[in-house]
Amino acid sequence: MENRRRLHRQPAGWAASYQLAGEPASGWRDCRVVDISMLGLGIMFDHPDPAELSGRLISVNLPGDGSCVNVHLEGEIKNASVTMNRDIRVGIE
Repeated sequence: MENRRRLHRQPAGWAASYQLAGEPASGWRDCRVVDISMLGLGIMFDHPDPAELSGRLISVNLPGDGSCVNVHLEGEIKNASVTMNRDIRVGIE
């Protein structure tokens, strides 16, 4: 299988939260960052319709521990697919 990524992604496994553009500010939901690079990241979460996700803007918040800094990332969902565990795996650029 050919690697189509411009930069290799590093495995992560971090707990985070996400919000899709156009949703209320209280619409932050749990997700897991599974991999990350300088050009994008992969996250997993539960969503009823993965077909509606591609092309949408998304914000991802990685909370710091205690007094540590929070990291806030924004990007466009480039792909979404259902995993064997029925979660949605989303690629963000």
